[in-house]
Amino acid sequence: MLRGARQAAAKTAARRMVPVIVFSIGGKAFAMKAAEVGSVEAWPVSMPIPSATPHIREVVRRGRRLHGVYDLAGHWAIQPSEGTPLCVMVKWGHEEVAIRVDSRIPSLESADLAMIRPAPDAKGGTIGIWTLQGVDVPLVSFMQMAARLSQAA
Repeated sequence: MLRGARQAAAKTAARRMVPVIVFSIGGKAFAMKAAEVGSVEAWPVSMPIPSATPHIREVVRRGRRLHGVYDLAGHWAIQPSEGTPLCVMVKWGHEEVAIRVDSRIPSLESADLAMIRPAPDAKGGTIGIWTLQGVDVPLVSFMQMAARLSQAA
C-alpha cells in the first residue's frame, strides 16, 4: 500500500513539472515551454523588411523558407547584448519565427507549474512569472501571443 502511494505521489509531481528553455536577451532571462521551441542555432544573416506586423521588421532564411524575426528585445525595451547572437526558432501558430537571443547557450530546466505566478500583464506574450535561482523570469508563449493577435485581426 505504501509503495502505491509513493508511486502515485511521484506521478502527480511529474505531471506538475514542465520542461522550459531559459535564454537571455540583453542579460534579462526569459523562459519558454520547450514544446514551443523548434531549435537553437547560430544567428543567420537577416534582411530588413517593411512590415505592418508589430515587432517584425526583418526576416531570416532557413533552407528555402523565410521566417519573420520577432523583436522581443524591442517589445520589452531591452538593449540587446553585444556579441554574436543565437537564433531561437519558436512556434507562432502554424509557422515559426526567429528570436535573436544573447550568445549564452540557452539551458533546459524543469519548472513546477504550481510555482508559476500570474503575470501582471501580457507584455511580450508573458503567461506567468517563474523564479529560477532567486530571479523572477517571465515565461513567454508565442503560441498564445499568435492566437491573441489572430483573434484581434
